[in-house]
Amino acid sequence: MISSFHIAFCYQTHKVSTNTVGKDSSSSSIEIMMTACAAVFICVVALSGSIATGSSELHTDEHEMILKGRALLQSPAPAPQPAGNCTFFNRTICLNPILNPAGGIDCCAGKCVNLATDNNNCLLCGNKCPTGTTCCSSFCLNLQNNSFNCGRCGLVCPFRIIPFLPLFPGRCENGVCV
Repeated sequence: MISSFHIAFCYQTHKVSTNTVGKDSSSSSIEIMMTACAAVFICVVALSGSIATGSSELHTDEHEMILKGRALLQSPAPAPQPAGNCTFFNRTICLNPILNPAGGIDCCAGKCVNLATDNNNCLLCGNKCPTGTTCCSSFCLNLQNNSFNCGRCGLVCPFRIIPFLPLFPGRCENGVCV
């Protein structure tokens, strides 16, 4: 339900924008359009809070809206949730170091994971790396024989110099550069 505050707010905003347009003949049409768009935007945002909640009250515990300055409308931060409760719609929980100290930035099956390093979700949710491989930079790699990831992700074996031939990467055997 729309409160009388919302109606009065939108009326005053519309009144100010139309009075400004009428009094300043030197205003360009772009400035006039920007003023009108800003007024409409403010009204839509102000009204959407009460329409979405079905409440006629401006201040409620769950959906308190705070007006800062003339055009800044802000809602409070969502209530803290455990890191294991991420969904498609609240994936930002994974980016919060307080709620998710483990640091996974992607959401798979309700858990925050890192798709670049998680062996059970490598590159894509549910993509398991085969036995004997490790997820490095979103690829399942065998660290026992990979010259660019030897023994651990990112460890590159030194290049070998062979006269008159291009550089060759060093070899990796059993997770050790040789």
